[in-house]
Amino acid sequence: MNKKNYWYVALRFTWSLLIIFFYFLGNKLVIPYVDISKVFLIGGASDSIIFANAITGGNLRQLSLFSLGLSPWMSAMLIWQMIVVTKMFGCDKLPVKYQETAQMIMTAVISIIQALVIVLKATFIEGYSTPQVMVVSVLVLMAGTFLMVWLSDLNAAYGVGGSMMLIIPGMIAYLPQDVMDTLTQVPLESYWFIIIGMITVVLFLSSIIVEKAKYRIPINKVSIHNRFKKYSYYEMKLNPAGGMPVMYAMTIVAIPQYVFILLQVFYPENTLFQRISAEINVGTPGWFLIYFLIIVLLGYAFAFINVNPDKVAENMMKQGEYIYGIYPGKDTRKYITGLLWRFAFVGNIYLIMMAFLPILLVIKDPRLMRLGMIPGIFLIFNGMVLQIENEVQAMIVNTKYKI
Repeated sequence: MNKKNYWYVALRFTWSLLIIFFYFLGNKLVIPYVDISKVFLIGGASDSIIFANAITGGNLRQLSLFSLGLSPWMSAMLIWQMIVVTKMFGCDKLPVKYQETAQMIMTAVISIIQALVIVLKATFIEGYSTPQVMVVSVLVLMAGTFLMVWLSDLNAAYGVGGSMMLIIPGMIAYLPQDVMDTLTQVPLESYWFIIIGMITVVLFLSSIIVEKAKYRIPINKVSIHNRFKKYSYYEMKLNPAGGMPVMYAMTIVAIPQYVFILLQVFYPENTLFQRISAEINVGTPGWFLIYFLIIVLLGYAFAFINVNPDKVAENMMKQGEYIYGIYPGKDTRKYITGLLWRFAFVGNIYLIMMAFLPILLVIKDPRLMRLGMIPGIFLIFNGMVLQIENEVQAMIVNTKYKI
């Protein structure tokens, strides 16, 4: 890396550090009139919702400006992506401007639901638990979400990593504390510490290996006629979905919990809402089933979002490339689609091993949930770090050849 490239990348990292500073500053700006001496709990769903917020840049350990994080925005993006992919209501034909507006409206709706639950379950200083204060608190939480969206856009334009730079600090900031709290609260024999430590190291290393593992498909470039021709490949990741299914799965699982908690607040005597809410609490068969199905569905969905067979086949035709033994166009698309289904299946098995099986620890003790979520955090964290690394490498190349 020459001096010019170094200063360009350093400048963008400096901008990202400034964004992270504002993120931590926003986490210290407590919502007005909230009694911070009281522990914030949301019933049996508390740990699940707190974790879902943490992996999207939020922080429900103390109610602050950025408590909601990017959760409403990410949920809205995923829902809108599904609407566009399925071509519902002709939304796929809308101009980009209108699609972005629709996503922001959905973000606002989801943030209102989440903010209402948080505010209604929060403990305010005596004498300040009034409707006016609660409305202001909801608006503050909503404003915090949209401010984080704006900060992530700024970081994407001038920094490194986009929204990931706001998610990673919130995801790992309280990890050591969570581990120590869990080990303190749940009495374990000394040999369990050795077992947990060994499993943690193995899972961390395996997540790095799997995230970097790629399958190379040899391709022929019609326009190249030299010795480098034989080194041409199309690469497909062993886990094409990456760690995104885990992050979005936790976010989506939390939405019905928010909704039914809110319904219980408004209709406290309705036993149906209470029963449904109890059935989807963390550790129940209903919660496990929903979480499992969402991971699997998102594992396939993100595989096809990240690798679009139609676009791959189209780009190969435009660039004069073809896979050995496969005709360009329709046959190439079918070949890539078949491979993608197989790798998505392998990726889902890996996601289940990393993000679902460890969660089964809550069957033994619900307090072990945060410990069981650590492998999923490794998966998400490693995926994000590799993405940032690829982005930095692309910056260096672009700067090197920039005229």
